[in-house]
Amino acid sequence: MASSPHQDDRTILDDDDLWRRIRPEWFVFDKNLSAKRLSTAAFEDSSDGPMSVILVKEAGDPTTGLPTGFGVASLTAGAVRAQRQGVCRDPKPDEPAHALVFGWKPYSVQKALRKSAVLVLRPTDVP
Repeated sequence: MASSPHQDDRTILDDDDLWRRIRPEWFVFDKNLSAKRLSTAAFEDSSDGPMSVILVKEAGDPTTGLPTGFGVASLTAGAVRAQRQGVCRDPKPDEPAHALVFGWKPYSVQKALRKSAVLVLRPTDVP
């Protein structure tokens, strides 16, 4: 794992589900599938820090506060750690189950995270 100010929280178990909010623009047309699919862009860090997720077991309803039109993808903490990423709690006043996935995310890691993700809720304007 790349050096980071964050520490991997091992109380977050490998089997624990992490939900990632998915923006509609993170879907791309795949000509091989003749359909839209989730892009690796969904698994990049944001401009202001590590990738944001929700700890499902600690959230009441993980879709509460989901912006209109957004979807949700699920990953396990183990799948994230298999890509040399760490997971740590980062509670927010309006989102106590908020967490971060941190570590270097080259394209190969983003692609592996995309492949291990399960789409739980498709964004409303993505057919």
